[in-house]
Amino acid sequence: MGRVFSSYADELTVAVFLGVPLSITLAWLLHRFVIARTPGPGIRRLAVLDGLLAVSVLPFLYATLSRGYGSGRTLSVVPFSELSSSFSTAQVALSEVTLMNIGGNTALLFLFGALLPVRSRRCRGFARVAAVAALLSIGVEAAQYALAVGRVSSVDDVLVNVVGALIGALVSRPWWATVPVPRASASTAAAVS
Repeated sequence: MGRVFSSYADELTVAVFLGVPLSITLAWLLHRFVIARTPGPGIRRLAVLDGLLAVSVLPFLYATLSRGYGSGRTLSVVPFSELSSSFSTAQVALSEVTLMNIGGNTALLFLFGALLPVRSRRCRGFARVAAVAALLSIGVEAAQYALAVGRVSSVDDVLVNVVGALIGALVSRPWWATVPVPRASASTAAAVS
């Protein structure tokens, strides 16, 4: 496992020292923007959720759009082809690369899936969370292919990302299934949601 992590050490260091301050700044700016444009009760909660949603996508973008092991572009559009080859033997299934790939792709949209239904009334429900996560993941996989970052653009990655988002939504379900999103007023509700 150390070999896999050491290959990302330089990129991870840059991401932490540049990405964390950038994420905090982005969340703060989004928070200020939402508060300035939409006054009313409960708007601070919505602004914080907006900032957290924006920040939750940054690790996903970093992990999927950073330079991969290969070069050029590779496309895999057959569902479950990569997953089945990853689990073809016990040795391959328990390898560091397989565990990092499956676990990492599951974790990438976990926080996004947990926050999305809490933030938006329109995205309350597992089907809607899955649809938004799939659209986000498809967009990133298409960008991977277009930018030729040396990674495999795969439908299996989209499926595993969606599973991660659904697990996140399931974990946060007690908060979004019962707590209504606060509304500033009838005129600003459409802009907020």
